[in-house]
Amino acid sequence: MLNQKIVLSYYDFHRKSFQGMPTELFKGVDKEFAFGLIDLLNRGEKEYGSTAGLRAFLARWFSASNLNAFRGYDDKIEEISSRKVFEGAELVVFNQHSTLAFIEFLLLYLKDNTPVSLIKPTNEQMEINLLDAYLVINQGLNSSKNGFEDFQKSHPREAVYWLSMNKAFQYADLLDRNAQELFITEIGKATMLFGLLETHVLAKPILDTFLAKYDCLHWTDYLKAIAGMSAIGFDTANHSGNTLVEIDPQLPFYPTCLKILDQVSVDIEMAVISEDFLYLRNHPIHRQCENKYQILARRFFVEKIFRALYFELREINATLGIMSDTKFRTVFYTSSFSENTLFYAVLDKIFEQSPFKKQGLEMEMIDRGFGASDYIAFHKQSVFIFESKDILIKKEVKARLFIPEMYDEFRKKFYKDGTADKAVLQLARNVKKMIEGGYGKFMFSPSKCRFIYPVVVVHSEAFNILGLNQILAHWFKEACIEVGLSAKQRYKIKPVVIIDVGTLLYFQDKINKNKVGLGSIISHYARRTKMPLDPARSPNHITIFQERYMIPFSLFLDRRIKQIKRSGTPLSILSKVRKIFPGF
Repeated sequence: MLNQKIVLSYYDFHRKSFQGMPTELFKGVDKEFAFGLIDLLNRGEKEYGSTAGLRAFLARWFSASNLNAFRGYDDKIEEISSRKVFEGAELVVFNQHSTLAFIEFLLLYLKDNTPVSLIKPTNEQMEINLLDAYLVINQGLNSSKNGFEDFQKSHPREAVYWLSMNKAFQYADLLDRNAQELFITEIGKATMLFGLLETHVLAKPILDTFLAKYDCLHWTDYLKAIAGMSAIGFDTANHSGNTLVEIDPQLPFYPTCLKILDQVSVDIEMAVISEDFLYLRNHPIHRQCENKYQILARRFFVEKIFRALYFELREINATLGIMSDTKFRTVFYTSSFSENTLFYAVLDKIFEQSPFKKQGLEMEMIDRGFGASDYIAFHKQSVFIFESKDILIKKEVKARLFIPEMYDEFRKKFYKDGTADKAVLQLARNVKKMIEGGYGKFMFSPSKCRFIYPVVVVHSEAFNILGLNQILAHWFKEACIEVGLSAKQRYKIKPVVIIDVGTLLYFQDKINKNKVGLGSIISHYARRTKMPLDPARSPNHITIFQERYMIPFSLFLDRRIKQIKRSGTPLSILSKVRKIFPGF
Protein backbone atom coordinates (compact mmCIF):
# COMPACT_ATOMS: atom_id res chain seq x y z
CA MET A 1 0.00 0.00 0.00
CA LEU A 2 1.33 3.45 -0.91
CA ASN A 3 2.23 5.71 1.98
CA GLN A 4 0.99 9.28 1.76
CA LYS A 5 0.17 12.48 3.60
CA ILE A 6 -2.77 11.95 5.95
CA VAL A 7 -5.05 14.97 6.25
CA LEU A 8 -6.42 15.02 9.78
CA SER A 9 -9.99 16.17 10.38
CA TYR A 10 -12.36 16.97 13.21
CA TYR A 11 -13.05 13.29 13.89
CA ASP A 12 -9.37 12.49 14.43
CA PHE A 13 -9.14 14.91 17.35
CA HIS A 14 -12.61 14.59 18.87
CA ARG A 15 -13.61 10.99 17.99
CA LYS A 16 -16.91 12.19 16.58
CA SER A 17 -18.05 13.94 13.41
CA PHE A 18 -19.22 17.55 13.49
CA GLN A 19 -22.82 17.84 12.33
CA GLY A 20 -23.07 21.30 10.82
CA MET A 21 -21.25 23.99 8.86
CA PRO A 22 -17.83 25.42 9.80
CA THR A 23 -19.42 28.86 10.16
CA GLU A 24 -21.23 27.67 13.31
CA LEU A 25 -17.83 27.79 15.03
CA PHE A 26 -17.18 31.38 13.91
CA LYS A 27 -19.73 32.94 16.26
CA GLY A 28 -18.39 36.08 17.92
CA VAL A 29 -15.22 36.28 15.81
CA ASP A 30 -14.35 39.88 14.93
CA LYS A 31 -12.51 41.21 11.89
CA GLU A 32 -9.29 42.07 13.75
CA PHE A 33 -8.87 38.53 15.07
CA ALA A 34 -9.97 36.93 11.78
CA PHE A 35 -7.61 38.92 9.54
CA GLY A 36 -4.73 38.33 11.95
CA LEU A 37 -5.31 34.59 11.61
CA ILE A 38 -5.49 34.85 7.81
CA ASP A 39 -2.15 36.64 7.88
CA LEU A 40 -0.68 33.79 9.97
CA LEU A 41 -1.98 31.18 7.51
CA ASN A 42 -0.57 33.05 4.51
CA ARG A 43 2.84 33.56 6.11
CA GLY A 44 3.10 29.92 7.18
CA GLU A 45 1.91 28.28 3.96
CA LYS A 46 5.32 26.70 3.21
CA GLU A 47 5.88 25.41 6.74
CA TYR A 48 3.04 23.03 7.59
CA GLY A 49 3.40 20.17 5.10
CA SER A 50 4.70 17.52 7.51
CA THR A 51 4.03 16.13 10.99
CA ALA A 52 6.87 18.18 12.46
CA GLY A 53 5.74 21.24 10.52
CA LEU A 54 2.17 20.80 11.76
CA ARG A 55 3.21 20.64 15.40
CA ALA A 56 5.45 23.69 15.03
CA PHE A 57 2.72 25.65 13.28
CA LEU A 58 0.14 24.82 15.95
CA ALA A 59 2.55 26.27 18.50
CA ARG A 60 2.19 29.58 16.63
CA TRP A 61 -1.58 29.18 16.22
CA PHE A 62 -2.17 29.11 19.98
CA SER A 63 -1.18 32.03 22.20
CA ALA A 64 1.01 31.54 25.26
CA SER A 65 -2.05 31.85 27.49
CA ASN A 66 -3.63 28.89 25.68
CA LEU A 67 -0.88 26.37 26.37
CA ASN A 68 -3.21 23.64 27.67
CA ALA A 69 -5.26 23.70 24.46
CA PHE A 70 -2.08 23.42 22.37
CA ARG A 71 -0.87 20.47 24.44
CA GLY A 72 -4.19 18.68 23.95
CA TYR A 73 -3.99 18.86 20.13
CA ASP A 74 -0.23 18.18 20.11
CA ASP A 75 -0.62 15.06 22.27
CA LYS A 76 -3.32 13.79 19.92
CA ILE A 77 -1.02 14.24 16.90
CA GLU A 78 1.72 12.29 18.68
CA GLU A 79 -0.73 9.50 19.52
CA ILE A 80 -2.01 9.30 15.91
CA SER A 81 1.50 9.30 14.44
CA SER A 82 2.45 6.34 16.65
CA ARG A 83 -0.26 4.12 15.17
CA LYS A 84 1.22 1.38 12.98
CA VAL A 85 -1.29 2.02 10.19
CA PHE A 86 0.22 5.50 9.72
CA GLU A 87 3.85 4.38 9.84
CA GLY A 88 5.98 6.45 7.48
CA ALA A 89 3.13 8.84 6.65
CA GLU A 90 3.16 12.59 7.24
CA LEU A 91 0.25 13.98 9.26
CA VAL A 92 -1.06 17.35 8.12
CA VAL A 93 -3.99 19.60 8.93
CA PHE A 94 -3.21 22.75 6.99
CA ASN A 95 -3.16 22.54 3.19
CA GLN A 96 -3.68 25.05 0.44
CA HIS A 97 -7.13 23.92 -0.60
CA SER A 98 -8.55 23.81 2.93
CA THR A 99 -6.90 27.15 3.77
CA LEU A 100 -8.60 28.83 0.82
CA ALA A 101 -11.91 27.22 1.77
CA PHE A 102 -11.41 28.35 5.39
CA ILE A 103 -10.72 31.95 4.35
CA GLU A 104 -13.72 31.83 2.01
CA PHE A 105 -16.05 30.67 4.82
CA LEU A 106 -14.59 33.25 7.20
CA LEU A 107 -15.03 36.16 4.77
CA LEU A 108 -18.62 35.18 4.05
CA TYR A 109 -19.32 34.99 7.79
CA LEU A 110 -17.80 38.44 8.42
CA LYS A 111 -19.81 39.89 5.55
CA ASP A 112 -23.12 38.62 6.93
CA ASN A 113 -22.55 38.90 10.68
CA THR A 114 -21.75 41.69 13.14
CA PRO A 115 -20.28 40.36 16.42
CA VAL A 116 -22.27 41.21 19.56
CA SER A 117 -19.88 42.28 22.32
CA LEU A 118 -21.87 40.57 25.09
CA ILE A 119 -21.42 37.12 23.58
CA LYS A 120 -17.90 37.57 22.22
CA PRO A 121 -15.75 34.56 23.21
CA THR A 122 -12.25 34.97 24.60
CA ASN A 123 -9.31 34.94 22.23
CA GLU A 124 -8.32 31.55 23.67
CA GLN A 125 -11.73 30.11 22.85
CA MET A 126 -11.66 31.63 19.36
CA GLU A 127 -8.32 29.92 18.71
CA ILE A 128 -9.89 26.57 19.57
CA ASN A 129 -13.11 27.27 17.67
CA LEU A 130 -11.37 28.38 14.48
CA LEU A 131 -8.98 25.42 14.51
CA ASP A 132 -11.99 23.13 14.88
CA ALA A 133 -13.71 24.96 12.00
CA TYR A 134 -10.65 24.23 9.85
CA LEU A 135 -10.80 20.57 10.90
CA VAL A 136 -14.49 20.47 9.92
CA ILE A 137 -13.52 21.64 6.42
CA ASN A 138 -11.01 18.77 6.25
CA GLN A 139 -13.77 16.43 7.44
CA GLY A 140 -15.85 17.40 4.42
CA LEU A 141 -12.92 16.77 2.06
CA ASN A 142 -12.09 13.40 3.59
CA SER A 143 -15.67 12.15 3.59
CA SER A 144 -16.56 13.05 0.01
CA LYS A 145 -17.50 10.05 -2.12
CA ASN A 146 -15.64 10.08 -5.41
CA GLY A 147 -17.14 7.04 -7.18
CA PHE A 148 -13.69 5.48 -7.59
CA GLU A 149 -14.66 1.87 -6.84
CA ASP A 150 -17.22 1.58 -9.66
CA PHE A 151 -15.05 3.61 -12.04
CA GLN A 152 -12.10 1.30 -11.44
CA LYS A 153 -14.13 -1.67 -12.62
CA SER A 154 -15.06 -0.04 -15.93
CA HIS A 155 -11.77 1.83 -16.59
CA PRO A 156 -8.98 -0.19 -14.88
CA ARG A 157 -6.14 1.26 -16.98
CA GLU A 158 -7.04 4.87 -16.21
CA ALA A 159 -8.21 4.48 -12.61
CA VAL A 160 -4.91 5.32 -10.87
CA TYR A 161 -4.63 8.60 -12.81
CA TRP A 162 -8.18 9.68 -12.03
CA LEU A 163 -7.67 8.94 -8.35
CA SER A 164 -4.63 11.25 -8.33
CA MET A 165 -6.48 13.94 -10.29
CA ASN A 166 -9.52 13.79 -8.04
CA LYS A 167 -8.55 16.10 -5.18
CA ALA A 168 -5.72 17.98 -6.93
CA PHE A 169 -8.07 19.22 -9.68
CA GLN A 170 -9.73 21.71 -7.31
CA TYR A 171 -6.58 23.71 -6.80
CA ALA A 172 -4.15 22.73 -9.57
CA ASP A 173 -4.12 26.29 -10.92
CA LEU A 174 -2.92 27.50 -7.51
CA LEU A 175 0.20 25.38 -7.21
CA ASP A 176 2.17 25.42 -10.42
CA ARG A 177 3.71 28.90 -10.64
CA ASN A 178 4.38 31.46 -7.97
CA ALA A 179 2.53 34.76 -8.01
CA GLN A 180 5.53 36.74 -9.32
CA GLU A 181 5.91 34.53 -12.38
CA LEU A 182 2.15 34.69 -12.88
CA PHE A 183 2.36 38.48 -12.80
CA ILE A 184 5.10 38.49 -15.47
CA THR A 185 3.07 36.28 -17.82
CA GLU A 186 -0.08 38.33 -17.21
CA ILE A 187 1.78 41.55 -18.05
CA GLY A 188 2.90 39.89 -21.28
CA LYS A 189 -0.68 38.90 -22.10
CA ALA A 190 -1.98 42.37 -21.23
CA THR A 191 0.42 44.11 -23.62
CA MET A 192 -0.83 41.85 -26.43
CA LEU A 193 -4.48 42.43 -25.47
CA PHE A 194 -4.11 46.20 -25.41
CA GLY A 195 -2.20 46.08 -28.68
CA LEU A 196 -5.11 44.21 -30.25
CA LEU A 197 -7.67 46.64 -28.81
CA GLU A 198 -5.68 49.54 -30.24
CA THR A 199 -5.73 48.17 -33.78
CA HIS A 200 -9.12 46.38 -33.82
CA VAL A 201 -11.73 48.52 -35.62
CA LEU A 202 -14.67 47.44 -33.44
CA ALA A 203 -12.74 47.32 -30.17
CA LYS A 204 -10.99 50.72 -30.34
CA PRO A 205 -13.99 52.61 -28.83
CA ILE A 206 -14.00 50.09 -25.94
CA LEU A 207 -10.36 50.91 -25.24
CA ASP A 208 -10.97 54.68 -25.42
CA THR A 209 -13.84 54.45 -22.92
CA PHE A 210 -11.75 52.26 -20.62
CA LEU A 211 -8.82 54.72 -20.61
CA ALA A 212 -11.11 57.66 -19.90
CA LYS A 213 -12.60 55.86 -16.89
CA TYR A 214 -9.16 55.22 -15.39
CA ASP A 215 -7.72 58.70 -16.13
CA CYS A 216 -5.13 57.28 -18.53
CA LEU A 217 -3.91 58.92 -21.72
CA HIS A 218 -2.57 55.61 -23.03
CA TRP A 219 -2.94 51.96 -22.03
CA THR A 220 0.71 51.90 -20.93
CA ASP A 221 -0.30 54.30 -18.12
CA TYR A 222 -2.75 51.67 -16.84
CA LEU A 223 -0.04 48.98 -16.86
CA LYS A 224 2.34 51.31 -15.01
CA ALA A 225 -0.27 51.71 -12.28
CA ILE A 226 -0.78 47.93 -12.06
CA ALA A 227 2.97 47.30 -11.94
CA GLY A 228 3.44 49.83 -9.16
CA MET A 229 0.65 48.31 -7.07
CA SER A 230 1.77 44.73 -7.55
CA ALA A 231 5.46 45.41 -6.94
CA ILE A 232 4.61 46.72 -3.47
CA GLY A 233 2.77 43.46 -2.76
CA PHE A 234 5.77 41.21 -3.44
CA ASP A 235 8.92 40.62 -1.49
CA THR A 236 11.49 39.48 -4.05
CA ALA A 237 13.98 38.43 -1.37
CA ASN A 238 11.95 35.42 -0.28
CA HIS A 239 9.40 35.15 -3.09
CA SER A 240 6.55 35.70 -0.68
CA GLY A 241 4.26 38.67 -0.41
CA ASN A 242 3.68 41.60 1.90
CA THR A 243 0.27 40.88 3.37
CA LEU A 244 -0.22 44.53 4.42
CA VAL A 245 0.24 47.05 1.60
CA GLU A 246 0.10 50.83 1.54
CA ILE A 247 0.17 52.77 -1.74
CA ASP A 248 2.16 55.98 -1.54
CA PRO A 249 0.09 59.01 -2.67
CA GLN A 250 3.26 60.25 -4.40
CA LEU A 251 3.28 57.20 -6.66
CA PRO A 252 2.73 58.09 -10.32
CA PHE A 253 -0.83 57.37 -11.46
CA TYR A 254 -2.00 57.25 -7.83
CA PRO A 255 -5.65 58.07 -8.80
CA THR A 256 -5.57 55.21 -11.31
CA CYS A 257 -4.26 52.86 -8.60
CA LEU A 258 -7.19 53.75 -6.36
CA LYS A 259 -9.68 53.07 -9.15
CA ILE A 260 -8.06 49.69 -9.80
CA LEU A 261 -8.34 48.96 -6.07
CA ASP A 262 -12.03 49.81 -6.29
CA GLN A 263 -12.38 47.00 -8.81
CA VAL A 264 -10.38 44.55 -6.74
CA SER A 265 -11.32 45.43 -3.16
CA VAL A 266 -13.52 43.51 -0.77
CA ASP A 267 -16.35 46.01 -1.11
CA ILE A 268 -16.91 45.39 -4.82
CA GLU A 269 -18.85 42.47 -6.29
CA MET A 270 -17.59 41.21 -9.64
CA ALA A 271 -19.32 39.29 -12.41
CA VAL A 272 -19.95 35.61 -11.75
CA ILE A 273 -16.97 33.32 -12.35
CA SER A 274 -17.35 29.66 -13.24
CA GLU A 275 -14.77 28.52 -10.69
CA ASP A 276 -14.41 27.49 -7.07
CA PHE A 277 -13.55 29.86 -4.18
CA LEU A 278 -15.88 32.34 -5.85
CA TYR A 279 -16.05 34.88 -3.03
CA LEU A 280 -12.30 34.84 -2.27
CA ARG A 281 -11.41 35.10 -5.97
CA ASN A 282 -13.70 38.14 -6.12
CA HIS A 283 -12.37 39.62 -2.86
CA PRO A 284 -8.65 38.82 -2.57
CA ILE A 285 -7.90 41.88 -0.41
CA HIS A 286 -9.32 43.54 2.70
CA ARG A 287 -9.51 47.30 2.17
CA GLN A 288 -8.61 49.07 5.42
CA CYS A 289 -8.74 52.61 4.07
CA GLU A 290 -8.45 54.40 0.71
CA ASN A 291 -4.85 53.36 -0.01
CA LYS A 292 -4.14 50.62 2.55
CA TYR A 293 -5.14 46.97 2.23
CA GLN A 294 -4.29 43.45 3.37
CA ILE A 295 -3.71 40.79 0.73
CA LEU A 296 -5.79 37.73 1.63
CA ALA A 297 -4.69 35.52 -1.28
CA ARG A 298 -1.67 36.72 -3.30
CA ARG A 299 -2.33 34.63 -6.37
CA PHE A 300 -5.99 35.63 -6.48
CA PHE A 301 -4.91 39.26 -6.09
CA VAL A 302 -2.78 39.11 -9.24
CA GLU A 303 -5.44 37.05 -11.01
CA LYS A 304 -8.18 39.52 -10.06
CA ILE A 305 -6.27 42.56 -11.31
CA PHE A 306 -6.04 41.12 -14.81
CA ARG A 307 -9.38 39.30 -14.72
CA ALA A 308 -11.05 42.56 -13.71
CA LEU A 309 -9.54 44.05 -16.86
CA TYR A 310 -11.34 41.50 -19.03
CA PHE A 311 -14.67 41.95 -17.26
CA GLU A 312 -14.33 45.73 -17.38
CA LEU A 313 -13.81 45.63 -21.15
CA ARG A 314 -16.72 43.22 -21.46
CA GLU A 315 -19.03 45.53 -19.49
CA ILE A 316 -17.97 48.58 -21.53
CA ASN A 317 -18.73 46.65 -24.71
CA ALA A 318 -22.20 45.80 -23.38
CA THR A 319 -22.83 49.45 -22.45
CA LEU A 320 -21.70 50.73 -25.85
CA GLY A 321 -23.55 47.93 -27.66
CA ILE A 322 -20.69 47.33 -30.10
CA MET A 323 -20.79 43.52 -30.08
CA SER A 324 -23.11 40.98 -28.51
CA ASP A 325 -21.73 39.42 -25.34
CA THR A 326 -21.31 36.09 -27.14
CA LYS A 327 -19.43 37.70 -30.02
CA PHE A 328 -17.16 39.63 -27.65
CA ARG A 329 -16.33 36.47 -25.69
CA THR A 330 -15.97 33.97 -28.55
CA VAL A 331 -15.00 35.98 -31.63
CA PHE A 332 -12.99 38.83 -30.13
CA TYR A 333 -11.46 37.36 -26.96
CA THR A 334 -11.21 33.61 -27.57
CA SER A 335 -10.52 33.69 -31.31
CA SER A 336 -8.91 37.07 -32.08
CA PHE A 337 -6.93 37.35 -28.84
CA SER A 338 -6.34 33.93 -27.22
CA GLU A 339 -5.59 32.07 -30.43
CA ASN A 340 -4.84 34.49 -33.28
CA THR A 341 -2.73 36.85 -31.13
CA LEU A 342 -1.36 35.19 -27.98
CA PHE A 343 -1.09 31.56 -29.13
CA TYR A 344 0.44 32.42 -32.53
CA ALA A 345 2.86 35.01 -31.14
CA VAL A 346 4.27 32.60 -28.54
CA LEU A 347 4.72 29.70 -30.97
CA ASP A 348 6.19 31.97 -33.66
CA LYS A 349 8.79 33.06 -31.11
CA ILE A 350 9.54 29.47 -30.04
CA PHE A 351 9.93 28.31 -33.64
CA GLU A 352 11.51 31.49 -35.03
CA GLN A 353 14.59 29.52 -36.19
CA SER A 354 12.59 26.70 -37.75
CA PRO A 355 12.64 26.29 -41.55
CA PHE A 356 8.87 25.77 -41.75
CA LYS A 357 5.93 26.87 -39.61
CA LYS A 358 2.30 27.56 -40.43
CA GLN A 359 -0.52 29.12 -38.44
CA GLY A 360 -3.95 27.55 -38.56
CA LEU A 361 -5.46 30.80 -39.83
CA GLU A 362 -3.13 30.73 -42.84
CA MET A 363 -4.08 27.14 -43.63
CA GLU A 364 -7.76 27.91 -43.20
CA MET A 365 -7.48 30.68 -45.82
CA ILE A 366 -6.03 28.15 -48.28
CA ASP A 367 -8.61 25.42 -47.59
CA ARG A 368 -11.39 26.23 -45.11
CA GLY A 369 -12.87 22.73 -45.23
CA PHE A 370 -9.62 20.85 -44.58
CA GLY A 371 -9.82 21.09 -40.80
CA ALA A 372 -6.10 21.75 -40.28
CA SER A 373 -4.55 21.90 -36.84
CA ASP A 374 -4.07 25.26 -35.15
CA TYR A 375 -0.30 25.34 -35.72
CA ILE A 376 2.40 23.16 -37.26
CA ALA A 377 6.18 23.54 -37.31
CA PHE A 378 9.14 21.55 -38.65
CA HIS A 379 12.16 21.73 -36.34
CA LYS A 380 15.29 19.55 -36.23
CA GLN A 381 13.86 16.76 -38.40
CA SER A 382 10.63 16.56 -36.40
CA VAL A 383 7.10 17.90 -36.78
CA PHE A 384 5.22 19.65 -33.98
CA ILE A 385 1.46 19.81 -34.36
CA PHE A 386 -0.67 21.89 -31.98
CA GLU A 387 -4.30 22.24 -30.95
CA SER A 388 -5.28 25.33 -28.94
CA LYS A 389 -8.13 24.99 -26.39
CA ASP A 390 -9.46 27.99 -24.46
CA ILE A 391 -11.79 25.95 -22.23
CA LEU A 392 -12.81 25.50 -18.58
CA ILE A 393 -14.44 22.70 -16.63
CA LYS A 394 -17.75 23.50 -14.94
CA LYS A 395 -17.34 24.65 -11.34
CA GLU A 396 -20.03 22.14 -10.28
CA VAL A 397 -17.81 19.30 -11.51
CA LYS A 398 -14.84 20.71 -9.60
CA ALA A 399 -16.95 21.04 -6.47
CA ARG A 400 -18.40 17.50 -6.50
CA LEU A 401 -15.19 15.68 -7.54
CA PHE A 402 -17.18 12.63 -8.60
CA ILE A 403 -14.82 10.69 -10.86
CA PRO A 404 -17.41 9.28 -13.33
CA GLU A 405 -18.76 12.83 -13.81
CA MET A 406 -15.23 14.23 -14.21
CA TYR A 407 -14.49 11.54 -16.79
CA ASP A 408 -17.54 12.49 -18.88
CA GLU A 409 -16.75 16.21 -18.71
CA PHE A 410 -13.08 15.83 -19.61
CA ARG A 411 -13.96 13.41 -22.40
CA LYS A 412 -16.26 16.03 -23.93
CA LYS A 413 -13.54 18.69 -23.74
CA PHE A 414 -10.58 16.64 -24.92
CA TYR A 415 -11.90 13.78 -27.09
CA LYS A 416 -15.36 14.34 -28.55
CA ASP A 417 -18.60 15.84 -27.30
CA GLY A 418 -21.06 13.93 -29.49
CA THR A 419 -21.12 16.54 -32.24
CA ALA A 420 -17.47 17.37 -32.93
CA ASP A 421 -13.93 16.05 -32.50
CA LYS A 422 -11.91 17.65 -29.71
CA ALA A 423 -8.21 18.04 -28.94
CA VAL A 424 -6.64 14.55 -29.06
CA LEU A 425 -9.04 13.24 -31.72
CA GLN A 426 -8.40 16.36 -33.82
CA LEU A 427 -4.66 15.79 -33.45
CA ALA A 428 -4.96 12.14 -34.45
CA ARG A 429 -6.94 12.99 -37.61
CA ASN A 430 -4.44 15.67 -38.61
CA VAL A 431 -1.44 13.43 -37.94
CA LYS A 432 -3.03 10.89 -40.31
CA LYS A 433 -3.60 13.60 -42.94
CA MET A 434 0.01 14.72 -42.54
CA ILE A 435 1.47 11.21 -42.88
CA GLU A 436 -0.67 10.57 -45.96
CA GLY A 437 0.48 13.80 -47.64
CA GLY A 438 -2.62 15.93 -47.06
CA TYR A 439 -0.56 18.87 -45.83
CA GLY A 440 1.17 19.10 -49.20
CA LYS A 441 -1.33 21.80 -50.17
CA PHE A 442 0.29 23.96 -47.47
CA MET A 443 3.74 23.38 -49.00
CA PHE A 444 4.72 20.85 -46.33
CA SER A 445 5.93 17.29 -46.84
CA PRO A 446 6.69 14.96 -43.90
CA SER A 447 8.96 12.69 -45.95
CA LYS A 448 12.09 13.63 -43.99
CA CYS A 449 10.34 13.70 -40.63
CA ARG A 450 11.81 11.52 -37.86
CA PHE A 451 9.13 12.08 -35.23
CA ILE A 452 5.77 13.78 -34.84
CA TYR A 453 5.04 15.57 -31.55
CA PRO A 454 1.33 16.25 -30.87
CA VAL A 455 0.67 19.03 -28.32
CA VAL A 456 -2.52 20.37 -26.71
CA VAL A 457 -2.18 23.99 -25.56
CA VAL A 458 -4.72 25.14 -22.96
CA HIS A 459 -5.32 28.71 -21.80
CA SER A 460 -5.92 27.91 -18.13
CA GLU A 461 -3.45 26.59 -15.55
CA ALA A 462 -6.33 24.61 -14.03
CA PHE A 463 -5.31 21.73 -16.34
CA ASN A 464 -1.83 21.35 -14.84
CA ILE A 465 -3.08 18.34 -12.89
CA LEU A 466 -1.47 15.13 -11.68
CA GLY A 467 -2.30 12.35 -14.13
CA LEU A 468 -4.14 14.35 -16.80
CA ASN A 469 -1.29 14.11 -19.30
CA GLN A 470 -1.24 10.34 -18.90
CA ILE A 471 -5.01 10.15 -19.44
CA LEU A 472 -4.76 12.23 -22.63
CA ALA A 473 -1.87 10.06 -23.83
CA HIS A 474 -4.08 6.99 -23.33
CA TRP A 475 -6.94 8.67 -25.20
CA PHE A 476 -4.60 9.76 -28.00
CA LYS A 477 -3.56 6.13 -28.58
CA GLU A 478 -7.25 5.25 -28.73
CA ALA A 479 -7.84 8.11 -31.18
CA CYS A 480 -4.97 7.02 -33.45
CA ILE A 481 -6.55 3.57 -33.72
CA GLU A 482 -10.00 5.10 -34.31
CA VAL A 483 -8.78 7.20 -37.26
CA GLY A 484 -7.00 4.21 -38.82
CA LEU A 485 -3.32 4.88 -38.17
CA SER A 486 -1.38 1.63 -38.55
CA ALA A 487 1.14 0.34 -36.03
CA LYS A 488 3.93 1.24 -38.46
CA GLN A 489 2.62 4.78 -38.81
CA ARG A 490 2.21 5.16 -35.05
CA TYR A 491 5.85 4.26 -34.45
CA LYS A 492 7.09 7.77 -35.24
CA ILE A 493 4.31 9.53 -33.27
CA LYS A 494 5.33 10.63 -29.78
CA PRO A 495 2.84 10.59 -26.87
CA VAL A 496 0.66 13.69 -26.66
CA VAL A 497 1.45 16.34 -24.05
CA ILE A 498 -0.72 19.12 -22.63
CA ILE A 499 0.76 22.48 -21.62
CA ASP A 500 -0.71 25.83 -20.63
CA VAL A 501 0.00 28.90 -22.75
CA GLY A 502 1.32 30.78 -19.71
CA THR A 503 4.21 28.33 -19.33
CA LEU A 504 5.00 28.60 -23.05
CA LEU A 505 4.86 32.40 -22.78
CA TYR A 506 7.16 32.48 -19.76
CA PHE A 507 9.77 30.22 -21.39
CA GLN A 508 9.35 31.28 -25.02
CA ASP A 509 12.88 32.72 -25.18
CA LYS A 510 14.46 29.52 -23.88
CA ILE A 511 12.54 26.74 -25.68
CA ASN A 512 14.34 25.50 -28.80
CA LYS A 513 17.39 27.61 -27.94
CA ASN A 514 20.80 26.12 -27.08
CA LYS A 515 20.22 22.89 -25.12
CA VAL A 516 16.51 23.40 -24.43
CA GLY A 517 14.81 21.57 -27.31
CA LEU A 518 11.06 21.07 -27.01
CA GLY A 519 11.28 17.67 -28.71
CA SER A 520 14.00 16.42 -26.36
CA ILE A 521 12.04 17.59 -23.29
CA ILE A 522 8.88 15.82 -24.51
CA SER A 523 10.86 12.63 -25.21
CA HIS A 524 12.51 12.79 -21.79
CA TYR A 525 9.10 13.33 -20.17
CA ALA A 526 7.64 10.31 -21.99
CA ARG A 527 10.49 8.08 -20.77
CA ARG A 528 10.38 9.50 -17.25
CA THR A 529 6.64 8.99 -16.77
CA LYS A 530 6.34 5.54 -18.33
CA MET A 531 4.88 3.18 -15.74
CA PRO A 532 7.02 0.10 -14.91
CA LEU A 533 5.46 -3.24 -15.81
CA ASP A 534 6.58 -4.67 -12.47
CA PRO A 535 4.73 -2.89 -9.60
CA ALA A 536 7.55 -3.89 -7.24
CA ARG A 537 9.80 -1.42 -9.04
CA SER A 538 7.49 1.53 -8.25
CA PRO A 539 8.28 3.89 -5.35
CA ASN A 540 6.32 3.01 -2.21
CA HIS A 541 5.60 6.61 -1.23
CA ILE A 542 2.65 8.29 -2.92
CA THR A 543 4.40 11.68 -3.24
CA ILE A 544 7.44 10.14 -4.97
CA PHE A 545 5.20 7.94 -7.10
CA GLN A 546 3.12 10.88 -8.31
CA GLU A 547 6.20 13.07 -8.78
CA ARG A 548 7.76 10.44 -11.03
CA TYR A 549 4.84 9.12 -13.07
CA MET A 550 2.06 11.72 -12.95
CA ILE A 551 3.81 15.09 -12.92
CA PRO A 552 2.10 17.58 -15.28
CA PHE A 553 4.14 18.30 -18.40
CA SER A 554 4.03 22.07 -17.74
CA LEU A 555 5.68 21.58 -14.36
CA PHE A 556 8.19 19.08 -15.79
CA LEU A 557 9.21 21.56 -18.51
CA ASP A 558 9.41 24.38 -15.95
CA ARG A 559 11.81 22.40 -13.75
CA ARG A 560 13.82 21.03 -16.65
CA ILE A 561 14.49 24.46 -18.14
CA LYS A 562 15.41 25.94 -14.76
CA GLN A 563 17.91 23.10 -14.27
CA ILE A 564 19.54 23.84 -17.62
CA LYS A 565 19.39 27.63 -17.63
CA ARG A 566 18.83 30.22 -14.94
CA SER A 567 15.30 31.57 -15.28
CA GLY A 568 14.39 35.24 -15.36
CA THR A 569 11.96 37.62 -16.98
CA PRO A 570 11.47 36.43 -20.60
CA LEU A 571 13.34 38.76 -22.98
CA SER A 572 10.32 38.99 -25.28
CA ILE A 573 8.22 40.32 -22.40
CA LEU A 574 11.12 42.37 -21.04
CA SER A 575 11.49 44.23 -24.33
CA LYS A 576 7.81 45.21 -24.20
CA VAL A 577 8.10 46.18 -20.54
CA ARG A 578 11.14 48.39 -21.22
CA LYS A 579 9.18 50.32 -23.83
CA ILE A 580 6.58 51.00 -21.12
CA PHE A 581 9.10 51.48 -18.27
CA PRO A 582 12.32 53.03 -19.66
CA GLY A 583 15.31 51.98 -17.59
CA PHE A 584 13.66 48.79 -16.26
